[in-house]
Amino acid sequence: MATKIKDSTRTTMMTDISTAITGTSRIKIYTGSAPAKTASPTGTLLATLTPSATFGTVTTGVLTANAITSDTNAANTGTPGYYRIIDGTTDDGTHTQVQGSCAVGSGDINFGSDVAAGGTVAITSLTYTEGNN
Repeated sequence: MATKIKDSTRTTMMTDISTAITGTSRIKIYTGSAPAKTASPTGTLLATLTPSATFGTVTTGVLTANAITSDTNAANTGTPGYYRIIDGTTDDGTHTQVQGSCAVGSGDINFGSDVAAGGTVAITSLTYTEGNN
């Protein structure tokens, strides 16, 4: 039997994540496979994006991000492999708030193509769903 989590508990969990991510957080996109969440990043940094001061809204355990500022000058060329949302600007593994997969055509963040250095990288939508109801 799968674990079931009460809707109000799911909503509280997602609200806590939304509250922790602020306008001073950063979303970093890297190539390759994700390291341990607490380890320094691996791969090549492709882009850095900034979330809104209020990260998102939560409804019944689903967190939907508000606007995310595009990176209009990608740092490097490559295929997205994973992302991190970090507290502040330094990504050394101790500031990781959320880490997940991203790729061309799949992943938590789905890209339409590889990232090109100097190009624009945009996240048009981002949602997280906690547990089962």
